[in-house]
Amino acid sequence: MRLPLLPLFVLPVILSCSDPYLDGVLTRAEALMEERPDSSLAMLERLDNAGIDSPGRKAHYALDYAMALDKNWVDTANVDVIRPALNYYRFSFSRKQRFLSRYYYARILENGQSLEDAIKSFSEADRSFGKGIDSVYLIRIAAAKSRIYAKQFIDDKAETALQEAVRYARSLKDAENEQRMMLSLADFYGATGRSARMDSILMMMGTPLPGLGLWKARSVAARVFLDPADSIRFRDEWSLFSQTAERQPEMLDTKSVVNYLIFKKRHGEALSLLSRERPESLPLSEEIAHWGQMRDAYMGLGDYEGALHAQDRYSSLVEELSLRQFRSDLRSTEDRYASRLKQYRNRMLNFLLAVLFLLMAALLCRAMKKKRRMQDMLSDLRGEYEMLVRLRETELARNEYFARKLESRLQALKPYFTDEFPDELYDSTELRRMTEDSKEMLRNVGFLFGIYHPEFILALEGKGLSELEVGYCCLYALGFTGKEIPDKLQRSSFYNTSSAIRKKVGLGPHDTNLSIWIRNLYSECEKE
Repeated sequence: MRLPLLPLFVLPVILSCSDPYLDGVLTRAEALMEERPDSSLAMLERLDNAGIDSPGRKAHYALDYAMALDKNWVDTANVDVIRPALNYYRFSFSRKQRFLSRYYYARILENGQSLEDAIKSFSEADRSFGKGIDSVYLIRIAAAKSRIYAKQFIDDKAETALQEAVRYARSLKDAENEQRMMLSLADFYGATGRSARMDSILMMMGTPLPGLGLWKARSVAARVFLDPADSIRFRDEWSLFSQTAERQPEMLDTKSVVNYLIFKKRHGEALSLLSRERPESLPLSEEIAHWGQMRDAYMGLGDYEGALHAQDRYSSLVEELSLRQFRSDLRSTEDRYASRLKQYRNRMLNFLLAVLFLLMAALLCRAMKKKRRMQDMLSDLRGEYEMLVRLRETELARNEYFARKLESRLQALKPYFTDEFPDELYDSTELRRMTEDSKEMLRNVGFLFGIYHPEFILALEGKGLSELEVGYCCLYALGFTGKEIPDKLQRSSFYNTSSAIRKKVGLGPHDTNLSIWIRNLYSECEKE
């Protein structure tokens, strides 16, 4: 019995591509990512990344590793960590993997202060969001955009992004993230000097959830430092902050602890704590706050020379901040102008395209109507040719003058009767002229028919018929039927003429057929 050979070749390939151990580690690391991210990171770091050959597994490992670093608050700025996943999942059918690779690539760019590229990548991740992806990422993206805009001093966009994050959390009924985003919004209002809005957010928030009480207390403390009377209005939160600053200062950021010490007039302790910081490594807004606190601490100690030095540094940084804000506002204005200009150009282009389309459609319709009209005229001329051939067999052809006219007309029509004729004849002006000449032939038919049958012509003229209408009636008398005449001559002209004749001879809509009436009249005239 013959064994199939294909499975024998395919099976070793499949086995060589599989790596049960690596797949198992990546699966377990993903399962622990949310609940125990430290364990997930430890498992991934024990793997030999250089020994992974499969592009798919390299991408899988890179994405999991970037996620584990981010969830363990390891702010790496090395984009090579996520690049294999970004390149591999860019064209993947998995929307979730494509989204996650773009999101964590943006997080790494944010860590490296590549703020413009980070915003662009967050926006790309936002656009690729879809079914099967945790909706919490929408909140995270909005919060990340707010952080970046705040660093760029674009306050209006930072505020809008935070408000969007609050709305996302509220729509998802995620109370914890809603309060987190509300506290971030309150801190933003406090940092930008909008105390009334900060108060409204804190009052609206109510009792914080477990784990968020200290955050709210820190936000309230920022209000108390500006207005001590708020310590009574927010008694519980201020009490929590004070106890934490006294007993567990490591639970708070340095800026909050220093503000508390200055508020309590413990300027020496505040100056000692500030001296441990490296202000040049801080972001500009935090460096400004650092030198402002140094000034206040020196003033409290009576060291006016140190306070003057701190004030000079503070003033120069504020000027730099103002310049950055001006540049940011200018860039924002330029972006809005460029966006509106682009929209205007797009609208104008669409308008011009629509006008061009309508013009082309009108020209096409006109060309089609002209072609149909020419085809109708050509069909009429071919029908006339067939009719004139039959007229050569009638008694009218015995008239030498009519015979010459008839032959001349036949020779003129002959090119149109053939299947192929010169292109110069396929012209609307020429066709119209030839069609007009057919009316002259009808008048000649009526005139010659009157030579042989004068009583019939007199009877028709007595009804008020024109020369052209008499010619039509003569065709009926010569044996042409009501079906043949419109086939041989212009249909629209025939129907109009036929209606006019019926009206003049007194035939109503329900009276006898016009051809029968004419033949009866012709027979009566011949008897006389």
